[in-house]
Amino acid sequence: MIRRRAARASSSEHPTCAYADLDEWVRSLPWVIERPRDERWPAVRVFVVDCPPLKRRQLLLITGLRRRTSDGEAGSGVAAVMPAIACREPDGAGWAHRAAPSIDGHVLVTTGGDCAPEREDLEALVLKAFSYAMS
Repeated sequence: MIRRRAARASSSEHPTCAYADLDEWVRSLPWVIERPRDERWPAVRVFVVDCPPLKRRQLLLITGLRRRTSDGEAGSGVAAVMPAIACREPDGAGWAHRAAPSIDGHVLVTTGGDCAPEREDLEALVLKAFSYAMS
């Protein structure tokens, strides 16, 4: 199902607008569930794809990873799981980079340190990770 987007202010004007309801939007994707929160990291949310008919179960996304700096918070705090070979696409967009490698040839892809990507860019990153998780 494709949802029509409501008009939003640019994230450069209001940096938190791009992320305001991102967790809710991610939960609305088919076969995506949120894992229980860990009380040690109350702001961190973990989402997985859980699709029994296709025998798919994979970490999809982690949100709430914002770093506090002397100037405030940096980056979007979003990390998506993608195959290492697929990471060239977000790298080429100039606002995402590979983070720690994981098992089975996957890596965490995060938004760049100090930039605030637009909501559409975050959704594209999540949907790309979702398509890899389902394939």
